[in-house]
Amino acid sequence: MDMEESIQEIEFLARSTARVRILQELSESEELTRADLRSQLDCSRTTVQRNLEALIDRQIVSNSRRTYSLTPSGR
Repeated sequence: MDMEESIQEIEFLARSTARVRILQELSESEELTRADLRSQLDCSRTTVQRNLEALIDRQIVSNSRRTYSLTPSGR
């Protein structure tokens, strides 16, 4: 990843408080379900799902058996 791509990734994350909080929660808990994240973030189901999908698309978060965790690049 070059400098421009790195800056774009940081901007992507910084645009959403929910994304930053999802990453914080996953870094502290290793794996969480979507329901866990909803309750810890106090966000709507749609907000959590939309942000998880965006993080998965960018390979920052992975989904396995209904649990979410950080990928190596997410760490």
